[in-house]
Amino acid sequence: MSRMARGFDIEVIAYDPFLSEEKAARLAAQYTPTVIDAGTNQVRLAVSDIFSVDQYAKVLAYLGSLNSVSDVEVEQVQAGRVTFLLEAHGGQLAVNQAIELGRILEPITSQGSDYRLLP
Repeated sequence: MSRMARGFDIEVIAYDPFLSEEKAARLAAQYTPTVIDAGTNQVRLAVSDIFSVDQYAKVLAYLGSLNSVSDVEVEQVQAGRVTFLLEAHGGQLAVNQAIELGRILEPITSQGSDYRLLP
């Protein structure tokens, strides 16, 4: 079941009657994207360890599926590395937070603009 809440598509997975309000609030605070600027910003993101068309397609689809991302374009392709331009609500911070929740990419640098594809 999916529901829209404040512009975010939220999938309800299961109801846990033993989850206290305090724990629920902590989980919500941890996993709710922090948006500094509600406008759309262009974000440059480089992803390494892309060596096949399947890997490229996986990363392209993944980036396009992030809630904060409204558009994905390829800026540059090099051996093993693709640089993407994203249109993202909340900018780099929102994209970084969304990627942290997944298991597809991991950061190479602390700035969050360079990632590598996980095996």
